[in-house]
Amino acid sequence: MNSWPFRESGVGVQSFPVKTELERVAKSYLMKEMSWEEAHVRMAERYEGLRELKSAAAEYHALARATPYNVSPWLRLGRVLLDARAMPEAEAAFKKSLRVEESYHAYHNLGFIHLKAELFRDATIEFQRALRLSAGINEGNLMQSRYFLAVAQAAGGEYSD
Repeated sequence: MNSWPFRESGVGVQSFPVKTELERVAKSYLMKEMSWEEAHVRMAERYEGLRELKSAAAEYHALARATPYNVSPWLRLGRVLLDARAMPEAEAAFKKSLRVEESYHAYHNLGFIHLKAELFRDATIEFQRALRLSAGINEGNLMQSRYFLAVAQAAGGEYSD
């Protein structure tokens, strides 16, 4: 093929010299060294590391749409949106994750969102739900959930005299 925009370059995928992480991921995908999902996760994680949260969110959203049976992209999307302080969007992502599978992380993060919005009763409910699903969660995360639960309960007047 020799007509614009296609032309013979003499360089196949195997010998294509990669210069960027995006090219490295694309080449790995084209050479079947990683799956489509792995390529999106790799790029999303790269964008997160660069604090390009909008791009990371776009990658996770693409994964969530393509694999609606998988809870992980929704949780990762929610976390990135939370980091970007896009609270309504983060809340929606965590709620969508719960349609796939209940998880400690979804409930904990929903509790945090409600706590920040001063919806103390809702926060209390979500932190309690998170703690009911705490098997296998590290102690540091559990301590944080317990602390936030106590803050929500105190702020909501549950500890008043």
